[in-house]
Amino acid sequence: MKLHHLSYFIAVAEEGNVGRAAVRLNISQPPLTRQIQQLEAELGVRLFDRHPAGMSLTEAGQLFLDEARNAKSILELAVDRVKRAGRGELGSFDIGVFGSGILGTIPQIIHQFRNAYPSIAVSIHSMTKEQQLQGLRNRTIHVGFNRMLEPQPDIVLEQIANEELFLAVNTQHQLALKSAISFASLKHENFILFPTVGRPGFTGSATTLNLFRA
Repeated sequence: MKLHHLSYFIAVAEEGNVGRAAVRLNISQPPLTRQIQQLEAELGVRLFDRHPAGMSLTEAGQLFLDEARNAKSILELAVDRVKRAGRGELGSFDIGVFGSGILGTIPQIIHQFRNAYPSIAVSIHSMTKEQQLQGLRNRTIHVGFNRMLEPQPDIVLEQIANEELFLAVNTQHQLALKSAISFASLKHENFILFPTVGRPGFTGSATTLNLFRA
């Protein structure tokens, strides 16, 4: 039994006439009559009583109509879900984030994604850079957000934002008088910085620092 058999049967049952059902289905009447006969033969029961003015459901036919409608709805829903999943509109989406990266731009991106694809379940995982790379390679996450990643031969990198880098100094320091400071002017200063291990190019990527007075 195929899906179109159910559609044909439902149309004839609802119209009570093969001719009107054929018009509704946009097919000719003889093929529709044969399809109904084949369906009855396959089920081994008479679904319709034939009358000069049309057709009426037998008791078995009325029972089958209820089941046919349910089955058709389930099949159509399944087909729709499969197609939506194939278009990337259904399923789950796992995102790896790290540290303060979750504050600011990333929530905006996730919010826009959820609005565009409300049927997709979004899961956010706190992961280090190494864990994100491993997750992307073994496909436990779909995308990762991090800072200053070296080029990877098997992973696509895309820059989504530029961030300012700030220098904090005491208000009595001579640098406190400046609004922007070049790195070259700081070569004799001592700093408290992020460790460079695991952050290639983190400090070397900027050319100026914005000043934060303390």
